[in-house]
Amino acid sequence: MQKFEKFSSLERYAIATLLVVAAFMLRALLQPQLGPSHPYSVFVPPVLISAYFLGRRPAILAAALSVTLGYSVFVAPSLPWFSETRIAAPLCMFLLSSTGGIYFITGMRRAFRRAWIAVVAPSC
Repeated sequence: MQKFEKFSSLERYAIATLLVVAAFMLRALLQPQLGPSHPYSVFVPPVLISAYFLGRRPAILAAALSVTLGYSVFVAPSLPWFSETRIAAPLCMFLLSSTGGIYFITGMRRAFRRAWIAVVAPSC
């Protein structure tokens, strides 16, 4: 966790973007097996990894990029966003799990940091 805190904001956003691109490439390789199902499943790890190691804002960027790539490439583009439940349900589940993951992981990081400071600061 400490390693990534040394990166600048721009580097954190770049790393989050690279994680999403890697997930996109993996999903593209799996396209023949998955077809139109599970358009967002491979994008959950980059969002959660970004939240834990890079922070809330890079994780939000990762989620936004994931939704954009997942929908525009792996969901039929001719269909409106919420015309059918089979399109809306996976999108809503991804957004809910990403939002919850970002919220809880960044909260956990803050709690760990406070606990670490409470333990280390008195000994200095």
